Amino acid sequence: MKEVECMKALSCVGGTPKIYSAFVGYNFSTSHASGVIIMEYINGMTLQEILKKLNHRLPDNYIKYVFKHALEILDDIHKVGIIHRDISANNIMITNSEIRKSV
Repeated sequence: MKEVECMKALSCVGGTPKIYSAFVGYNFSTSHASGVIIMEYINGMTLQEILKKLNHRLPDNYIKYVFKHALEILDDIHKVGIIHRDISANNIMITNSEIRKSV
């Protein structure tokens, strides 16, 4: 559950989803332990969904806007000592009001 520890450490970073609860359970049908993370719901679309919807064509000013905010969030994440290793269009959420980084 290292991911949960990282996400809890990011609670002070704006633009990242908040963790409400996390626990490890045992799945008797597979005989494996598995983790469950209950986190903030972000009402929006991933950058990947937007790219697909717009046939992979975004205006230059929109691209600059998204990446400016995404890089600001990544900079704040790095300041708390965490390096994100899975940056992709599927991990960037766009809402009507802000850019969010899905961890």
